[in-house]
Amino acid sequence: MRYPILLPNIFDHPFTYESDFELKIGDYVKVPFGKSNATGVVWDEFEKNNKKNFKIKKILMAWFMVLAISTDVFCEQVLCICMLTRPHAQHD
Repeated sequence: MRYPILLPNIFDHPFTYESDFELKIGDYVKVPFGKSNATGVVWDEFEKNNKKNFKIKKILMAWFMVLAISTDVFCEQVLCICMLTRPHAQHD
């Protein structure tokens, strides 16, 4: 099955990749991109200009993660951990 994958780069469109396993919008994936690999996310629509003739590569790996808590709570917990592990400033 083919999937649109959005990568964190200068392009404002997703790239098309293939996968043997079923993915859903929002799943994180590792894909080959250029001479290295990149982490991307399954997007909700394909690139509008599909007249390009590129070989469609396979998705290397997917993370099927579901947060058991809300994003706000997760971010708050990460912030607390960062504050606890940060060296405390000493007052004179």
